[in-house]
Amino acid sequence: MVGYPWFRGEGKYPLPAYSEFMPPPRVGRKPCGEIDRTLFADGDDFGWRISEREEMRELRPGLQRIGAHLLHEMVRIGGPAHERYVIIAPLALSRTQDDKGRVRWTLFGGSEYGPAVALDREFIDRLLIAAYGETSGFHEGVPKSLRGVRYVLTFTPFALLPQQLKDAYRAGDVHLIPFPESLSFWNDPGYAELQRALPLATQIPLLHCTHRHEAPGGIRVPQSGWLHVRTASSPDPHPGRGPFRETFQRTHRWAKVGRDEDELDLISPIQEKLVHVLFSTSPDDLDLYDKPMARNVQIWTAHHEPVLDGPRATPEQLRAAAERVCAGGTFGYRFFYPPMQVGPHAIFWHRPLVGFVDRDEQPQVMLDAPLGTLSGGGVQLSPRLGPSSPPKAAASRRTPRALTFDFTTTPEFKQAYWDTIEVLSNGKFINKDNADIVLDRPTRKRLRHRERDLEPLAQTLIAHYRKLGIQAEAMRFQWRTDFPFDWSEGWLRNQKEGIECDVIARIPGRNRKRAVIMADHYDTAYMEDVYRTGARIAAPGADDNASATAALLLAAPMFLELRPACDIWLVHLTGEEFPSDCLGARALVQRLVEGTIDVEVAGAFVLDMIAHNNRKHPDIFQISPGEGRRARELAQVASEVTQMWKQKRLRGEVRLHDDPRSTLYNTDAQIFSDAGLPVVLFMENYDIDRKGYHDSHDTMENIDLDYGATVAAIAIETVAQVATV
Repeated sequence: MVGYPWFRGEGKYPLPAYSEFMPPPRVGRKPCGEIDRTLFADGDDFGWRISEREEMRELRPGLQRIGAHLLHEMVRIGGPAHERYVIIAPLALSRTQDDKGRVRWTLFGGSEYGPAVALDREFIDRLLIAAYGETSGFHEGVPKSLRGVRYVLTFTPFALLPQQLKDAYRAGDVHLIPFPESLSFWNDPGYAELQRALPLATQIPLLHCTHRHEAPGGIRVPQSGWLHVRTASSPDPHPGRGPFRETFQRTHRWAKVGRDEDELDLISPIQEKLVHVLFSTSPDDLDLYDKPMARNVQIWTAHHEPVLDGPRATPEQLRAAAERVCAGGTFGYRFFYPPMQVGPHAIFWHRPLVGFVDRDEQPQVMLDAPLGTLSGGGVQLSPRLGPSSPPKAAASRRTPRALTFDFTTTPEFKQAYWDTIEVLSNGKFINKDNADIVLDRPTRKRLRHRERDLEPLAQTLIAHYRKLGIQAEAMRFQWRTDFPFDWSEGWLRNQKEGIECDVIARIPGRNRKRAVIMADHYDTAYMEDVYRTGARIAAPGADDNASATAALLLAAPMFLELRPACDIWLVHLTGEEFPSDCLGARALVQRLVEGTIDVEVAGAFVLDMIAHNNRKHPDIFQISPGEGRRARELAQVASEVTQMWKQKRLRGEVRLHDDPRSTLYNTDAQIFSDAGLPVVLFMENYDIDRKGYHDSHDTMENIDLDYGATVAAIAIETVAQVATV
């Protein structure tokens, strides 16, 4: 692949928090993964496979919806009585990532290549028959004579057509294909000028004619439009601009909505002022989960002058944009989630949308239109529609004898597991969110003591391993953000010194250049029920995530006895919870990808919330692999280890990354998966509606000891099996 490995070297693979900037999905080949043979087939260097599932579940429903809406807009504009409102509109599509870990086809607007597309004569004949019932009298391009001409295919703006042709069209003697008004999407001089400073701006006019769509199924459509900030010097919106969409309904990955549900329909439809959504860092506007979204937005003035290109903006540019918008005026905007990337190249699919209004005045979209091309990095690729090769199932293997069950099946292990969780969640370590201490009055009034406890907790973890004779250290880094969160003492201290750290304990194997990672996170979330009083207080964290931390601490002496084939790293990640958002995982993965930590990751196993037994669907835990063949193979090992466990009532379900019931996206494991590192999440059968999740009930009362100790034992054995191969 051209440019590979483009990500090696310090600073080449930055990983911002996804709550601050939703990055592009890496497709085809992730930095640490293999070439995706479901997308690129051997012997087909310029093909791009579109699976039947994508076509039937996303693309066709999306084209129908977008086409019907555009046709409605064309009819609203109006035309001569004989007009069939034929549109031939090449769309700019790409895949984007959302906050539920879904990678989805997304509309960016009209193709920046313009409206003219190569349509073969066979398809044109089908279009003529469908829209007009005949094919005779067709002419491609502006004719010199109108004798015998009934249908003219031209992408020339109407104003530039010969007067004779314009008169014949108005009289109903000639049909123009496409409908002349539909060409206005590409003939706006303001956006052509804007594109000089704001890449891909000519996509925007068509996007403005659509409505936001986030529901699974169909094509994702980000919100776009215009807003007006009223001031004494600018009391009224600029004339001729619109549509005005000045509020925004936020979604976030913690919303209690399934991955296969539409958040815009199911969560409380609270519409917030768009300016606050984009720029505000006020604690009230942030609530518990909502950071400014300006990094995923482009903004321009009413005169098409650029104000902000969010994906490329620096903190200084973000501040300047906020000041410019708040100073008042009329501004255009679009939410811009970066398109999929193959290596360093952004890829767009330029797919023609063809439709018309039939004689019954019903919109019709022709789904058999040519498929267009994909392009990026100076290369054009051809979409190949049809069945793709399914992922190969991991080969079943005969699991050798258990390596750690002699230790984990004892009453002593179960008691130690319980005691360790109790010490971590109910002891002296209380303020365990990375933002601690929050400096507002309600929070300080509720605090039991006024120091952040993550640093002493990290030192306690290091001391535990060193007492066992295991090399352990703190991997330090700073918490950097695009916006200031100066209500947080933790954030303020980070700007002066690197106080954050992951704890890494290395158990040596025979191959020191290769490692199996077993990871948790040792920070806790702010309690939602306590926040109703205005205070941000960290949860005790018995389940989330002392249940996992205890498993790592107890695994260490067992792994010392193994003499594994490669290193085993016990990694306590920090900053998984809001507002730091997978801070420790991002820091570690960035170093692994860039090569500043020089080790091959044979597998990563992330444990997050493993000790609450779902009352509605009990005795189930999830084994959720990330993307890629190697991750699926690791999940197969975990599944086979589960079968070895003598308590058969407990079932481990393998849930692939696109399974709606997989909650890998809601954990540090998503960071590993996005980079192509082979990762598996061990997690309970997640219940988003229960008490004990991100609230004051995350205590020992909601721990199922037998369940949690068993999941811990299976995770420990899985790591042992992989590390000894």
